[in-house]
Amino acid sequence: MSKKILLSILVIVVAIGLVGVGTYALWSDTATSAGNVFASGTFDLSLENSAALPVVAYPMYPGARADYKFDLKNASNVDVPAELVMDGTWTGDAGLKEHLTADVYFDGVLKLDDVALTDGEMVLGDLAKGATKTVEIQITMSDAVSGTDHMEAAISGAVTFTLNQH
Repeated sequence: MSKKILLSILVIVVAIGLVGVGTYALWSDTATSAGNVFASGTFDLSLENSAALPVVAYPMYPGARADYKFDLKNASNVDVPAELVMDGTWTGDAGLKEHLTADVYFDGVLKLDDVALTDGEMVLGDLAKGATKTVEIQITMSDAVSGTDHMEAAISGAVTFTLNQH
């Protein structure tokens, strides 16, 4: 072999040796963070006045109004933006249903004004962690019902409140 090749090999071997020595430490120490836990929180909506449920309006008559209040609390342990949604589903005498209207208030603010009682969902507004707000629903029977129309008829259903992170 030529001197140039031998010299090149020698330079490469020395360079590799120096890199190895430069990265080797005589002393070392480590620190460990153990027991780390990442756990999800709870997203919880509670109905504070549940002892007053179910809601029963009897007897309704033309011109009568029934008021219902629901106190809803965001009992979550996570502090994230949340909105309250209400969903109503109703079954029963369709003719009577046509004569019922609803007003819905969220925390004292009118959200639905004199609208026919229908199935459907509506966003009421924000409900912060730890906050309690009142939803008031006023159901009114039209005074246009006459004679024996829809006497002894009934509407039944459910009002479902949902807390959504947004």
